[in-house]
Amino acid sequence: MAKSIGVDTSFYKDYYPYIDESLVSNRNGIAHGEKLLIDYKMMSGLTDKVIVLMEKYKTDIENICCQQSYLKKDVV
Repeated sequence: MAKSIGVDTSFYKDYYPYIDESLVSNRNGIAHGEKLLIDYKMMSGLTDKVIVLMEKYKTDIENICCQQSYLKKDVV
């Protein structure tokens, strides 16, 4: 979805393994009934990374909206 609205995903590429291996994997485990034990330090690090990603994505979307760069250009 990000690319379809014009978000430059290069910033996020370093986070892809983290998102896949940590967030998605843990989410899937919980959804399938597995318990997830997490300590404060791990939770704090997880929260910090997620907040950085969310703030960056919010800023990217705001910039795209302000610049109206999501609008398709005339194709000839």
